[in-house]
Amino acid sequence: MGYGRRPKVFASCLVLVTVASLGAVATSCKTRRFESGVRSTSEGAEFVHWIPGNRSHNAIWAEEKAARQGRLQKLVDPQLDDRVFASLSEDRKQAIWGFQWQRDTPVGYSGIPLIVFRAILHDSQKSDSPFKHIWRDLTWYGLTPHPTDFDAAGQLNRISRDRRVLPLGMGWTRSPGTEAEQKSGVGQFLGNLGIDPDVRSQLVQRAFISCGACHTGRVARDDKSIQFLYGAPSTEYDQTAFGKALADTLLVLEEAQRGNRLYDIASRLNASIDTLVKAEDRFPYGNSTQEIFNQASWKSPFAYFLRGKATQTIKSKMPDILRAMPQQLALRNQIVNKLDTAAYRSAAPAVGPQGESLKAPPFNGESPGQLDAFGFGGAIVDVVREQAVGGLQKFPQSEFRPWEYLSWVTFGDTKPFWQEIKDKREVFERRVARYMDAVKGHSPTSPGAEPIVPRFAAKVDPSAIWGERPELRSQANWDGNQKSAGARALSTSLAIVASPKNVDVQGSQYVAKFMAYDPMAHGPADGEQRPPRYPSAAPIYPFAIDESLLSAGQKIFEAKCYTCHHPQNKRIYPIDPKLVPSDRLAQSTNTQEPDVGWVGTDPYRAIQITTPVRNGLLALWNLTCQMRAWCASQDPTGQDHDVFRPRGEVPDQLTGYVAAPLDGIWARAPYLHNGSVPTVRALLVPALRDTKVRCGSGPEVTGFWRGNVLYDQNDLGFEWRKPPFEKCDGTWQAPGTPDQRSPFDEAIGRLINQQPLYPTASKSARIFNTTLVGNSNDGHMGAFLGGAKGETTYWESWTVADVLRDEADAAVSDRLAADALIEYLKTL
Repeated sequence: MGYGRRPKVFASCLVLVTVASLGAVATSCKTRRFESGVRSTSEGAEFVHWIPGNRSHNAIWAEEKAARQGRLQKLVDPQLDDRVFASLSEDRKQAIWGFQWQRDTPVGYSGIPLIVFRAILHDSQKSDSPFKHIWRDLTWYGLTPHPTDFDAAGQLNRISRDRRVLPLGMGWTRSPGTEAEQKSGVGQFLGNLGIDPDVRSQLVQRAFISCGACHTGRVARDDKSIQFLYGAPSTEYDQTAFGKALADTLLVLEEAQRGNRLYDIASRLNASIDTLVKAEDRFPYGNSTQEIFNQASWKSPFAYFLRGKATQTIKSKMPDILRAMPQQLALRNQIVNKLDTAAYRSAAPAVGPQGESLKAPPFNGESPGQLDAFGFGGAIVDVVREQAVGGLQKFPQSEFRPWEYLSWVTFGDTKPFWQEIKDKREVFERRVARYMDAVKGHSPTSPGAEPIVPRFAAKVDPSAIWGERPELRSQANWDGNQKSAGARALSTSLAIVASPKNVDVQGSQYVAKFMAYDPMAHGPADGEQRPPRYPSAAPIYPFAIDESLLSAGQKIFEAKCYTCHHPQNKRIYPIDPKLVPSDRLAQSTNTQEPDVGWVGTDPYRAIQITTPVRNGLLALWNLTCQMRAWCASQDPTGQDHDVFRPRGEVPDQLTGYVAAPLDGIWARAPYLHNGSVPTVRALLVPALRDTKVRCGSGPEVTGFWRGNVLYDQNDLGFEWRKPPFEKCDGTWQAPGTPDQRSPFDEAIGRLINQQPLYPTASKSARIFNTTLVGNSNDGHMGAFLGGAKGETTYWESWTVADVLRDEADAAVSDRLAADALIEYLKTL
């Protein structure tokens, strides 16, 4: 029995779901129903996954799939007119807003002024542009066309007139309203109209990354059209590469300023603006009606009507704007340099627990679908510590506005409401001061001190953001350090923006509503007879399923997977502390090997949040949240344990990783927290992880290709054997070698002009080297998958009959157990 077989659709009948009506099901013969009769429970709660053949719900997969599609469409493509939308519940409205916000609106007020960014993108297409090596092709960073740029068949719309001006994962938002902007010509113009300064600032739009960059996946269907996977991790977007592109843009301006060429660049960009104004009636927002009203009118109405004045003002101020932009470079350079010199490639080779030499990956680029959120956060905390200790300017925080905090007031109290707000404010300030004092008093260089900047590389795949509700997930992030969708949404925005003052707090609130959305809570979907079994907004598997294996796969799932992956599993599966001897907390929390053994996966993400990092993150968190009701801690002790859990200070918080529910698991590839295993089958059969790939005639690398959206239906994961190019240039070195060429080098012409294998393929694909620090593909071994500790069969030869014994269906009993489990996982 090999592993190369593709699943066959159950041949005794053909199930057809009509496209016109998601609820309509026609069969060419009597549809087979799976009468499992299983009503499994764990800790008193019914399983929250689909059970084939359960007559109280949807008995066959076609019915289940249609019901879920109907419910999901109500969230991601509601097609509601204003009257119908107004009749929805407030939670439903906010979930829809949250979906649109996370897809289209930046996480904060950083970034480049939209008019300037559009001019740079236009100029970069010219052969003599100083920006051509950075922005000529956005797919180098995994930035791809927006979903609305595709037609109903999933093909890219080639008519450019109604195309979005920014790709998926980017949007624009108002400026934070600096004093300089308020005093600008535009600000003065609005001031003459009697418009408030806070409103004036909204005219200066900034282009930056949205949540959707990391949390919108894509998959190529059988016909090579593109399906978007909302809330799924992107396999293509490279956050560090995009950050490097922004830094390189500012570096071009800095070098031009030193060489007295800044006015030349300003002239080029103003010429591009003139060209775009002639081509687009609605510059800078493009001619996309949907984009105009989704972003410009909704989020900043004055921007649309006064865009002509804004354009002329920015043109007149272009040299000053370009001169000021490189100042944004300083903070990012500080953060990245700290990570580079401590954990990534520019550091001296790291030393492993046995004294072996470890080779680190690069920080910038070569990481499609990955980021280092908490390592980056630790470096931010170290910058804050240095500023505080050195007596530099206080780290910027959100402005305190009492009228935003009426939720603090308990009406009917004996205190006047202003006194209650004042008291709460004092509590807030003492809390922030306590955390900041702890960070200022910490010396990372003292003997045995916990580090702030991580010593080991630990990039991770962003986890899915659907189903973030207490009844499904009691813990967020790979190490379980947060409890709520709100905490996760706000802290992620803070890590990307790096300054509390520039986080879009309202946007994070909406996104949290999308993350916690319950598709079961709003009545039946169109044509739905019974509710789906899995109350999650996970995307639905788009390919054929071998229905003959589903009943067996369900039983294997219950026997082998559910113990760890059931909803509300609060357990942290601990890493072996011997792998991280320098981490003091791991030594104190993981004192005894558990009954199922150590988790075995790469340990470095689990140790990123040390005590000083937690204190610093909590200071920044509180400065961002400002005790707003939706995000404020509910911890009665005042220790903010529900915002960032401390390792070792609560019984269930060991040093390790959580086992999340598996809804939408097919769309979450590659697997493990660091994305080091390309397919589910390789996760089940560790021997299949020993893979080698190469780029053309380049050196062979132990690992696999990341960044593809073609799907491996047999093994359940994205195509990993080859990149999405017709060929691979052998001179393009593999990641892990010192002379690796990246999208930021000048000599990239060979790959830029290659034709993709399928529409809209991005060029961000890279080889993931599993021998580098933080990239290990160990873990998820036999002790977690089947009976006795130390079991060595690891699914290589188990059949359905071996696993189910006398319960096996004769028609499928000789199929591999892994085949049956994989088919069932496709339905979650």
